[in-house]
Amino acid sequence: MRLRPAVPLLLAAGLWLLPAPASAGDLVAGTRFRQFETTDALGRAIVFYLSEASGPARPLVLFVPGSGCAPSFRRTPEGRVTAGYQGPLLAVVADRLRVLVVEKPGAVAFDPTPRGGTAVGCGPEFLREHTLERWTAALAAALAAARAMPGVDSTQTLVIGHSEGAVAAAHLSRLDPAITGIALLAGSGPSQLFDLLLEARRRRGEAGAAEVLAEANKISGDPDAVDRWAWGHPYRRWSSFLAVSSLEELQASRAGIYLAYGTEDTAVPLESSEVLHAGLLAAGRNPTVERRYGSNHSLDLPGQRPPEGMSEVFRHVVQWFGDRSPAALAHE
Repeated sequence: MRLRPAVPLLLAAGLWLLPAPASAGDLVAGTRFRQFETTDALGRAIVFYLSEASGPARPLVLFVPGSGCAPSFRRTPEGRVTAGYQGPLLAVVADRLRVLVVEKPGAVAFDPTPRGGTAVGCGPEFLREHTLERWTAALAAALAAARAMPGVDSTQTLVIGHSEGAVAAAHLSRLDPAITGIALLAGSGPSQLFDLLLEARRRRGEAGAAEVLAEANKISGDPDAVDRWAWGHPYRRWSSFLAVSSLEELQASRAGIYLAYGTEDTAVPLESSEVLHAGLLAAGRNPTVERRYGSNHSLDLPGQRPPEGMSEVFRHVVQWFGDRSPAALAHE
């Protein structure tokens, strides 16, 4: 089985690190985020949002959300603007960090339609655009543009990815040596294919695992198809994400690593997270690990309601990042 290579020549050449100027930002009504636009290495207009902050320059924290085409902000039919996890993240960081979130190419900004974690119901542009390589190029462009803006301390960067976003964050950390901290929350270990195999075998035995492998072979035979689907996403999406191992990406990264995962996660098996942890230790890396007993894919513990669990983990990650920053270490 051969899947799409993980790094296109455009990214491997390092061209994606060259910042393009960002447009002047308008405040998103009802939030502390301003909307900007830049151009990525593929020539696409990339929309991103950066939180306001007063005082001295602050490091960036880029949040990469999970799968699906939900926009960064949703405008309800009543006109109220609601945020994704970047809202609770901003509440945690206050003015210590500048929160950055990037609109997925092809997603409809402020779309009022409630969206889940699959690509079902997403538009044709999103289905064409959403591969790991193209999503990473968008993230890299926004990150480079934000680092060049006033009030940003470009010497430190934290990237937090949740679920699918953890895979993208791991890939980005390999490509961008300026990322100093990387946090993977409920993210895959060896690969998403490993996760699918494990869950299928657990539910349906060897027959289930065989079905996953058969589907993966179909994907590798038609890797750019947007009209053929598996597990809630088109082949085009799967061919790029299944080709990447978060373990390999993090082994090649220079960033400090934080892992958070739940023992009752039904989307990413516990074994996947523990293989990631063990593999990093074997490679000489020593990640900080938050193993949340009883928590689910959203990192909520029994009795917690979203986003309580995620907010709790955000606090831990931000504290860890502050403790290991050069400024903090200089005072120890």
